[in-house]
Amino acid sequence: MKTSISERISNLKAERKTITDRMEALMQPVIDQTGDLTNEQKKEYDDLAVELKETDADLTRFEALERATIMPKAVPVAGSLSDEGATRIPRITVKQVELPPGIEFTRTVICKAAARVLGVSPLEVAKTRYPDYPRIEAHLKAAVTGMAPADTAALVATPQTLTSEFLDYLRPMTIVGQFGTGNIPSLVRVPFNSRIQSQTSGGSANWVGAAKGKPVTKFSYDAATLYWAKIAAIAVIADELVRFSSPSAEARVRDSLTKACIERLDTDFIDPNKAVAANVSPASITNLITPLSHTGTDADAVRVDVQTALNAFIAANTNPTSLVWIMPNSVALALSLMRNTLGQREFPDITMRGGTFEGFPVIASQYAASVQGSPTSNIVALVNAGEIFLADDGGVSVEMSNQATIEMSDDPENDTGAQVNMFQTNQIALRAERYINWARGRSSSVVWFDGVAWATD
Repeated sequence: MKTSISERISNLKAERKTITDRMEALMQPVIDQTGDLTNEQKKEYDDLAVELKETDADLTRFEALERATIMPKAVPVAGSLSDEGATRIPRITVKQVELPPGIEFTRTVICKAAARVLGVSPLEVAKTRYPDYPRIEAHLKAAVTGMAPADTAALVATPQTLTSEFLDYLRPMTIVGQFGTGNIPSLVRVPFNSRIQSQTSGGSANWVGAAKGKPVTKFSYDAATLYWAKIAAIAVIADELVRFSSPSAEARVRDSLTKACIERLDTDFIDPNKAVAANVSPASITNLITPLSHTGTDADAVRVDVQTALNAFIAANTNPTSLVWIMPNSVALALSLMRNTLGQREFPDITMRGGTFEGFPVIASQYAASVQGSPTSNIVALVNAGEIFLADDGGVSVEMSNQATIEMSDDPENDTGAQVNMFQTNQIALRAERYINWARGRSSSVVWFDGVAWATD
């Protein structure tokens, strides 16, 4: 029977194994020092050695023949061309595990923090802990290494990508960030340091008879300039979180940074007591606007209050297509639980997390429930998103220190808190900063209620 070259090679390998197994068996007593070979066994061993040599020679010839005749006939797998363009090299793609939003950026923060704790460079930490995530390494290289222009183009995009991914995680959690998502209208995006003209009153036109004088109308305008404004917060974590990093620790660091940013953004955006601080921070969108009076707590009273709010916009000739409600999660929950006498929901489109209320989208945030150090509580605002200007550079910077002494106060300018040394207590202080500013186009852009107690009976 005719056999192929590959079959002949397989047979020779099997014969070789049989020979070597027998040779090993003959020599086993000698190896174990329990006996010696007889003359007959010595002859058999020598014959096997000759047979093994011949078998190896045959095997070498057939393997060479296989390489010479079969390999060139193989069909190349479609893939990428080599540098010469002559041979196609198969490409194997390994899908990287997709990380939750913001985690890669958080890992760059952890690398920097761990580097301080361990006394190595952030890049070394990244290579050791996250070898399968080259964007983290590229981010840290871009931050700490001087590069030629040709190298910079590829790496500069990576830090921005990781930063924007962190902001994409952060934005939906803030009141400001929810504008422009889903069915919620966007705020008006403008650049920093720009002077914006906004119309504060509308004009009017009239019918005119033949040869009669045409009426003159008047428009009122106001101007606002959105300068650079910076929001910053410091969060303190134990260095064990970065020394013994795990996915849960990464999420903890990410959430620490996020929470610090959210609280200040949401509070100052909605707090009517937040006035403008020149060259520091903007006023809230409700500042200097007199709140409306709510009428009661049952569903009929709620509808009356809604009509009162809408009438204010109608009187100001405001386009209602960009109106958005802002209210506490607790108020949204109370509205969603209201039932009529038939057990049906009074406001079926609202939930604790938002939804729609009387035809307009809802942004729910518990930061609208109370304002620290103020009697203001349960703020419900109706906002014309098309008349609120927002400047946001789309970036966030995070720095850390395990050497600093931190004043543990949320108002260090006016309140002296306990002094805690990060080195002494094995803690790391993370400072997050973001450039953002906003301004109302006109006073009629926002109406709001204070002390809302809908559905409390």
